[in-house]
Amino acid sequence: MSRVVRVDEEIYAALARMAADLQKSFGRKVSLMEAIRHLLAAKEKGVGDIMELAGAWKISGREAAGIKKAIERSRSAWRSSA
Repeated sequence: MSRVVRVDEEIYAALARMAADLQKSFGRKVSLMEAIRHLLAAKEKGVGDIMELAGAWKISGREAAGIKKAIERSRSAWRSSA
């Protein structure tokens, strides 16, 4: 059984954009209903957009430099062992 759900233009446009993004990813047509299913499945799994994490980790410039140096050392060690 299907139901009718009303959404405003902003929500409709957001769903249409999401469906378009899914179409690009899947390489096939995606309905608005499938886009909603995808959102609900992601919510069930606890999957979010990685960009939601942008800026969440507050570190100082000194800490960032230390992390960068540690990564560079690890990469150098990996390259020399390969």
